[in-house]
Amino acid sequence: MTPRPTHATLSAITDLSALIDSTRNLADRARALRMTDTARELRALATDLDGSRTALITDGEAALDDALDALEYAADELTEYAARIGRARGRA
Repeated sequence: MTPRPTHATLSAITDLSALIDSTRNLADRARALRMTDTARELRALATDLDGSRTALITDGEAALDDALDALEYAADELTEYAARIGRARGRA
């Protein structure tokens, strides 16, 4: 019998999913502003986060620490990218 995922694991999966969506949306905004390098970097970040989510779903609790690290790193990065895109929108 497969063990049931813990609340922490399910919460991290949900948080990763939300962050992936936010990252992809921000990549779309960057592309609309012709910030192609930024859009490409954000797409790569979304792909990395998706890999973390997949590992968490597949490996469960064993991948939780890595997933939480990825969440923290990506949230910080996304804040920086959002600020950069916001400044670019102000100039456009």
